[in-house]
Amino acid sequence: MDEDEKNLRFLALQNGRIDSHADKIWEEMKHFSWALYILLGAPFILKNWETLDKVPYGKILIIFPVLAIIVAIIAALSICKESNDFLDALGTILSIEKRLGLHNISTDPNVKPKMLVSRHRAEMLNIDGTTDELIDNFIKTKKSIFCKLLSISNRNLFVFYFIALFIIGVVETVYIILYWI
Repeated sequence: MDEDEKNLRFLALQNGRIDSHADKIWEEMKHFSWALYILLGAPFILKNWETLDKVPYGKILIIFPVLAIIVAIIAALSICKESNDFLDALGTILSIEKRLGLHNISTDPNVKPKMLVSRHRAEMLNIDGTTDELIDNFIKTKKSIFCKLLSISNRNLFVFYFIALFIIGVVETVYIILYWI
């Protein structure tokens, strides 16, 4: 087996690794979200139960938003860790592609470059390659107005989401302390 064939096999493994990390990020997002919704909503549901009228319910209910704060921190850290693993796999893929010569630019006008990418992708991944105006035009025409306003990666949006839930947990904790205890 020659070197290029080994690199192609390793490239296929790394592409699977990227897919795995992207799936893990999504699964973590779903599971942590459900846990946080339950923890943040529980005090308002449990507050009206008759059994809690006999005990100082505010002190018991404070546990839920505090747990939500902890879960939100764990979720954000987990997404960051998975994001680092994703970026490691992406960097490995780019290294293999460069070894295979997939990013080479031909000086011969009759020879097309081996890889054509959008301008945004080339800038984002620091690829010194040729961009394809057809790809750029396609992206511009298909992108919604809202999406044009945001250029933040999905992984960063997930982290911001869990930071927002962390803040909601803090606000709920303060609310319970001020009004229920």
